[in-house]
Amino acid sequence: MAKLISVSAWVTPLEGELAATAQVLINVDRIQGVKAAPSAFNIPTIASQIDYTYNQANNWQNGSYFVTQAVSAILAAASA
Repeated sequence: MAKLISVSAWVTPLEGELAATAQVLINVDRIQGVKAAPSAFNIPTIASQIDYTYNQANNWQNGSYFVTQAVSAILAAASA
């Protein structure tokens, strides 16, 4: 059974809308890395970046979530 963690991640906005956060479930086994948020975003509530892999149309893809949780909180949840 997959181990999932719930994080509050930034959702890419549609044109003309403001960015917002939403709860996202991430499979711990697919996490490739967790690091501090890139400073280029300049959004104070983005604390960390989770790099992960996901399967789309039978092809493995790489992606990232920008989340409000600190790196330590994500790692603690993933190891519990």
